[in-house]
Amino acid sequence: MTQRTANFSSFESHPDAYLSSLGQQQIETLNEIYTFYFLKRWLHSTGWLNIFLGGFTIWMALSGYRFSYLDGGQLLMGLLILGQSVWAVVSPRVQALLRFAILFLLAGAWNTGLGLYSYSGSFLSLSVLLGLAQFWWAFTTYREYVRYENWNVSIPPSSAEREYRSIWKSVVKGDIKKAPNSIQLWIGRDEWRGTLFDNHVVFAHSRRKLLTIQQKEDTEFRPGRANYAARRRIYGRLWFRGELIRTMMKRQAMQRYLTWKGEAPAVEKESEYKSKLHLFMKRSMTVFVILLYSLIAYGIYFVLTY
Repeated sequence: MTQRTANFSSFESHPDAYLSSLGQQQIETLNEIYTFYFLKRWLHSTGWLNIFLGGFTIWMALSGYRFSYLDGGQLLMGLLILGQSVWAVVSPRVQALLRFAILFLLAGAWNTGLGLYSYSGSFLSLSVLLGLAQFWWAFTTYREYVRYENWNVSIPPSSAEREYRSIWKSVVKGDIKKAPNSIQLWIGRDEWRGTLFDNHVVFAHSRRKLLTIQQKEDTEFRPGRANYAARRRIYGRLWFRGELIRTMMKRQAMQRYLTWKGEAPAVEKESEYKSKLHLFMKRSMTVFVILLYSLIAYGIYFVLTY
């Protein structure tokens, strides 16, 4: 990042002033690192999987008693898979998505043609199904390539990456995590931590080391139900990186979010009937589980003794 007006250590001690000192271009640079990390993670997982599959394909080609032209084609395909996968892991670039799409397309054509050529029952079905699946992988991978290409994803500068990691560490592992303006929410299937500042919100993923910064006016959570205040878990959709994504947060996090947005909802408490019903259902489920395990244990004992 260029033209920094705040140092790394100032974020944890004065996060609001730090974020306010960042220009729009600097925030966009930090958010581009999120996109690059996401791409890098996908390429690494896909690359390592295909390194194994490429090695297995090569072993299958060389393990036969007689080396035929079909084995030669399989050996070539295995070498292509292995080479591209190692390339993607060592050098994660957007272009690797295009190479994977072409590779999946070639592998799909090969397996489909091999299945139709062999014309032998179960092998025909398995090979053709695998080929069709690889055609689909080629299509989805190419679609991802077009999306990342439009985002102009590139390797971030080392200074920006250090700053990115410093902010992520402060949000996930520092004292900011325990602050009253910190909320926990589930975006999609992943657990995230959101830290609400005066004019910004910082979303951090604890396991994947992902971080993104949004302006307050660009952040909006839309509950799925109007009477959400009495619910323990509130489902809805969140504007996250320019997309509406299914999100869940607990009641306390929702209250903090609404306070941050300057809204004052009417807090509805559960009625005494609903509270007692919930407690009864919880205790009944506990008793049911205990009885079920006791019945299973008795059944095992009966089988072993008789």
